[in-house]
Amino acid sequence: MTIKGLLAHTAADTKNTGVVGPIFDDLRFEFIPIKISTRYTRHTYSSIPAKNKEYGIWLSDFLSPNLAEKQAHSDPDFRNCTFGQPNNRSTKVLALQKLLEGDYLFFLASLVPYSQSVYRGNRYFLKSYQKGKKNKYIFGFFKVKGVANINIAPYLAGQSEDNRIDIELKSGSITKEIIKTNEHYKSSFPFTLIVGHKDQSCRLEKAVQLTERQGKGSFILNNLGRRIRGRKTDTLMGVRWLNEVAVNQILEEIKRVNT
Repeated sequence: MTIKGLLAHTAADTKNTGVVGPIFDDLRFEFIPIKISTRYTRHTYSSIPAKNKEYGIWLSDFLSPNLAEKQAHSDPDFRNCTFGQPNNRSTKVLALQKLLEGDYLFFLASLVPYSQSVYRGNRYFLKSYQKGKKNKYIFGFFKVKGVANINIAPYLAGQSEDNRIDIELKSGSITKEIIKTNEHYKSSFPFTLIVGHKDQSCRLEKAVQLTERQGKGSFILNNLGRRIRGRKTDTLMGVRWLNEVAVNQILEEIKRVNT
């Protein structure tokens, strides 16, 4: 079976917090999930622990203070290896639905070099500091275990929670127990769910860079980016399909950077 991969951009920073996570000199990083307004999550940026404690304790330490108590959408979930998207028939969702068991889903985000004077100073200036400094990085991946469309039926008296879950399986296998761990399950709206093999999926310790600088309306790709995309520039927003050669090139770079 030919393995394919999908690059999926996971955070639209300008439409949410207005800023992105920092990347440190050794390629460790903080990923900032998107901001959300819903009664279905209790996660706030001030309650999600940072990964790099010498720079900050909570994700709110890397954002403007006025965002600290805003709700955060913790998806992808690397603890349970799930990634959900509202089933709105968008280009991104339709691509996710075409993934097969054994394929790779790579998560992509913008990151900006960390500056102690900014992050330990007046963080209200973060947005202006980050302007023009963003690059695109792979920060995690799943080896796909299952893909499914999920629908949660309205609650009826006497009905068990499991009986409310309808699974339209696209590939592989997905359990009702793992569905319940994803943020989208709490909303009761139809969604597409990707589940990764736990022993072959992870949030990276060090991010893998795909671009070298921002251009006009796009990014200038670095050597790896050019090899996997076959071009010099790309916005790298939404999703991008990868052939097996590109998948293996990314996996080799992930291993090199994180060893």
